[in-house]
Amino acid sequence: MRPQLDIPQNYTLAPQPIDPLTQSELATADWRTLFNDPILTELIDRALAKNNQLAAASDRIEEFRALAGIARAEYFPDLAGNGRLERLRRSTGSAASVTGDVIPQGSSRTVSAFSASASLFYELDFWGRIRRSNEATRAELLSTEFARHTIMSDLVQSVAQTYFELRELDYELEISRRTRDSRGSSLKLAVSRSEQGVASKLDVYQAEVLVRSADIAIVQIEQAVAQREHLLAVLLGETPGPIARGKTLPELTVSGGIPSDLPSSLLERRPDIRQAEENLVAANARIGVAKAMFFPEVSLTGLFGYQSSELSDLFDASSRGWNFGPSISIPIFTGWRLSFNLEAAKAREAQALENYKGVIVQAFREVSDSLVAYQKVRELRKHQEALVQSLRGVTGLSHERYRGGVSNYLEVLDAERQLFDAERALAAVQRDELISVVTLYKALGGGWQPEPNGE
Repeated sequence: MRPQLDIPQNYTLAPQPIDPLTQSELATADWRTLFNDPILTELIDRALAKNNQLAAASDRIEEFRALAGIARAEYFPDLAGNGRLERLRRSTGSAASVTGDVIPQGSSRTVSAFSASASLFYELDFWGRIRRSNEATRAELLSTEFARHTIMSDLVQSVAQTYFELRELDYELEISRRTRDSRGSSLKLAVSRSEQGVASKLDVYQAEVLVRSADIAIVQIEQAVAQREHLLAVLLGETPGPIARGKTLPELTVSGGIPSDLPSSLLERRPDIRQAEENLVAANARIGVAKAMFFPEVSLTGLFGYQSSELSDLFDASSRGWNFGPSISIPIFTGWRLSFNLEAAKAREAQALENYKGVIVQAFREVSDSLVAYQKVRELRKHQEALVQSLRGVTGLSHERYRGGVSNYLEVLDAERQLFDAERALAAVQRDELISVVTLYKALGGGWQPEPNGE
């Protein structure tokens, strides 16, 4: 049973369907339908198949599945077979052989002893130790599965975010090269006007400054592009190499709709919350195991076998022996070890509870932050688009004024710089808008889907 928590009735910003998020609920959408770029979808598929961290998480699940199997095995009896061959040499008159004969004093005799037996041990789980231990291991197994889902969700977000950053840098590189070409034409014009005596040499130097600044930007962006490709390759579990490209930055969109249901649905959607919940279940069950240690351990033991001094007579009816009966082990004094063990289990359960509450609080904060970021970055993008349009008009007019001899090249220089910075800033805002949707998707518990076998 889940602890009673003070869950808010609404997010910080009331969820509203905002274009282009109108097709489906964002949190419940499969990531394969979320992105409209086939190349990005393929990259995420490759990452989920080959990422080293995700593969390690899968191996950890197998480890805890085996541990759960070990715990289940305690429900069944232990049956063991034993065989023994022994050679004895006796030399005292009082020593009897295994056959019951008295060996005369001062003489010696070598005899053989053969035995074969099967032993049985079965613990009766009167106090629930085995049951609570199994409950704990099942919860720990589920916790590792949800931990894998958390890594999966993080991986989808990281691949998508890195890809959007890469496409934004590609777009910036395109803007920079286009700007350099345009400035190169302006430089030729400045040189021509200077040679004709209608412009000063200063105009030529200023035009060269614009061209050189574009060249510097291109080199810096090319470095950033290569580094983003390397990061993406690592997320894919591959060595650094070229990364395929799909749609351009302006063409990229993310489909889905912001859910309008209550925030309490996060408790079911987010795998990190489910992981913390299973850790709490496991810690609670461990308290039951610690309590059961105070009570007597009741078990059934049995032995059935054969014993003979001659191998040929080993399995005769006369060589048969057996015993069967219950046994009880009662802890009387353990140096307060059991008490301290119980206190430690209770402390671990209290830690798991506080961690569970903390994960939930953090989850609601992430959703609220993501909603604010998504809505505000959309507003910022619209303002940035308007700014770019205005600066394009200013730049075009400044060039016309310079060609007409109305103004000097300083006016063109200032307009060109502002437009270049604004276009690059617009590319960054477009990237941030896409990333804000992916971040919101992950915060709402998207990025992983339960598999048919429950994993």
